[in-house]
Amino acid sequence: MLDRPYVDLQVSLGTTYEGAVANSFDTLVHQHLKDVKLEKRGCNVQANFRTHLPLHFGLGSGTQHACSIASALGILDCSDRLDLSEANGRPVLKVLQQLVQDNDYGFETAEQWLVERSGRCRRSAIGLTGFLQGGLIFDFGHQQQSHSQRQLKVSRVDFPSMWRIVLIQPPPVRAVYGVRESSLMRTAAQTPNRHVELMLSLAQACQSAARATDFSVFTAGLDEYMGLTASLFMAVQGGKYNGPEVALAVEMAKTVGLHGVGQSSWGPTVFGFARSENDAHAAVTELSDRCGQREVAWQVLIAKPKNEGAIFRMR
Repeated sequence: MLDRPYVDLQVSLGTTYEGAVANSFDTLVHQHLKDVKLEKRGCNVQANFRTHLPLHFGLGSGTQHACSIASALGILDCSDRLDLSEANGRPVLKVLQQLVQDNDYGFETAEQWLVERSGRCRRSAIGLTGFLQGGLIFDFGHQQQSHSQRQLKVSRVDFPSMWRIVLIQPPPVRAVYGVRESSLMRTAAQTPNRHVELMLSLAQACQSAARATDFSVFTAGLDEYMGLTASLFMAVQGGKYNGPEVALAVEMAKTVGLHGVGQSSWGPTVFGFARSENDAHAAVTELSDRCGQREVAWQVLIAKPKNEGAIFRMR
């Protein structure tokens, strides 16, 4: 997980509902209101995304927003039974564990509760696990089963703190989400993955390299893994990357010396790794010159590894 861009959601009980960002965020809040008892108690919710990830830009933004909303509303719903002053400043994971322990929700763990309430983890548990714990996460996959029975089989290690991740964000041209994403995923799944064992081995090798702070082995393994991943979606996204702008961003990232370069989700965000802060700034200086010459300027930023999950705070 990365320290930026990030989600900062503020919710409270009030006399009116406020959605302070855009209709897409309003919809997310209302989707999750049905899972809590606030409306039944005659309460309205004030919700304000003080900081947010751009939707449909990759980086698991949908999962981070959904987990933020589900967690915040669940905690708010139990505010009459939770000691919120004691919870202040604690990891959301710890607060949710207390919430699940003290209430008869029918879930054994906070992770299971959040899977159900957020509606995420249908394909991958990486985003939800990252929301709760941070770090570098490997998802072992799961058998086809109902969403409520989804078991989180993941492995997590800390990212080396000196490494940096450079993000390049061209403007979205072919956003993929919702019904279209589900359709494309079904189409892609019709072609068997002949490289499952190799990809599992590469992912585990990348985790081992991160644990050993071996940048060269980590990025080489990631390069190979991302190449195999791209091949699985070439038919449905029209090439190795989702459009010419994303492909150009990948080429530029490699040209300025970034490693382990790839497309995040369906794009348009492209990421690349640097060994240090100095290396990242050198790459960004050159990238910014190139990206600034585009007809529509691209966003370029440096992120640090984030090895902790979301935090609950009272204001």
